[in-house]
Amino acid sequence: MNEHLAAIAALIQAAISGIHVYDTEVEQPEYDPSDWAASWSAAQRAAWTIPERYVIVTAPTFKRESLTITADRSSFNDYFQVTACGLSPRQCRWVHERVQAALDGGKPIVAGFNADTHLGPTGITAVDTDVDPHVSYAVDSYRYRATPA
Repeated sequence: MNEHLAAIAALIQAAISGIHVYDTEVEQPEYDPSDWAASWSAAQRAAWTIPERYVIVTAPTFKRESLTITADRSSFNDYFQVTACGLSPRQCRWVHERVQAALDGGKPIVAGFNADTHLGPTGITAVDTDVDPHVSYAVDSYRYRATPA
């Protein structure tokens, strides 16, 4: 996760204690044969379960732009999506509400930048019945702007 996405994730984690924030997809711990001591055992990987509530942040490589025609492209102005998830619609709405409160008008802290996020199009709560356990989710889009400090 780059520094801008990490700052967005930090805003969410500050608003929702203990929430798992993933970059683009939910990642299950994997076995790393080059570092077997630090890797999870097969039993630990098998025992891993999806968290009851979590958030997925999906973003492009943020588009750089210039504030003037002659300046460097040192500012960022783009959109990202946040998927609030829970194992029930109630849990999903609980996460969704708190994520919106944290990010709409949020000020991610990124060294050397003044950054902000603003809520754009929002989604409804839906249930993904193709996975087990079924997961309820809602997707929102946010505008991200960061200018040099």
